[in-house]
Amino acid sequence: MGQLTVANYLGLLEEDPDHQKALEGLRAALDSGAPSSSEEALRLLEAARLGHEHRGELRAAANLLELVALVVQSAPDRAAAMYQELGRIRHDELLDDEGACRAYERALELRPSDVDTREALEEIARVGTRWQDIVKALTNEAEG
Repeated sequence: MGQLTVANYLGLLEEDPDHQKALEGLRAALDSGAPSSSEEALRLLEAARLGHEHRGELRAAANLLELVALVVQSAPDRAAAMYQELGRIRHDELLDDEGACRAYERALELRPSDVDTREALEEIARVGTRWQDIVKALTNEAEG
């Protein structure tokens, strides 16, 4: 069997959004500069991401959004916007604060003066601290 293309991998992910080998293959195809142009790959990735998002397959949408950010890496503002959206999805939709922080931090590396991204990171830290305080208080109450 010949080498799979970006479109082939996206098709596999459409059938099974959690198909890790398809995601790894897609990443490798994008890294190798597979036959399709980066603009065509970007168009396909965006369409697939929106489809997954529309179907509520948010983890798959987040994975593709991360790949979009890598494809547009040469345009720092565009990549930062992708990482910012990735952070929002991971935080608000997937409840993955660690992943959200990584995405927001990457966005800040690309756009250090972005106030919204900085505020999003601060809010995650604030909420995390409050939860730690609540857990500590409940643990102390249960023990004593």
